[in-house]
Amino acid sequence: MTEAEFVAAINRVEPGPIRVEADELTYDLHIMLRVRMEMALMDGSLAVADIPHVWRDAMRDDLGVEIADDANGCLQDVHWSSGYIGSFPTYTIGNATAAQLMTHFDDTRADIRAALDRADTAPLRAALGDAVWQHGRSRSRAGIVDQLGMKPNDTGPYLAYLGSKFAA
Repeated sequence: MTEAEFVAAINRVEPGPIRVEADELTYDLHIMLRVRMEMALMDGSLAVADIPHVWRDAMRDDLGVEIADDANGCLQDVHWSSGYIGSFPTYTIGNATAAQLMTHFDDTRADIRAALDRADTAPLRAALGDAVWQHGRSRSRAGIVDQLGMKPNDTGPYLAYLGSKFAA
């Protein structure tokens, strides 16, 4: 197998029913479904009893995935059964923020990509320590990206990353 074939194989886009097994491109579509459903549950436009069929319909309509049973559908995740409502958007926010940070580092620290190409993560860890981790909870995510000269909640870098990786 060539390197290009290997990279293509591990980055294959194939929508499936399970969020934690989703490919990078469709992962956030799983999140969007959950967010839509949580909002509908909270505003009363979706009854709990309707979740299974709404889930199946949405997965078919949004991703072209047929759901065999609720265990592989609306019950696959522990969030709702544990009472966690409203946490799903944080996964997509994290993805978008990570892309912003890497765009910033690409613009300011060429050594990071060069090191990553050699499987050396030390420069990235150090940069994240300086830019993010040292602040702990003393700064918000928005405050951190703002201090780095970026706009909070800017999805442009994430969409550009996905576009460059998966454009065919």
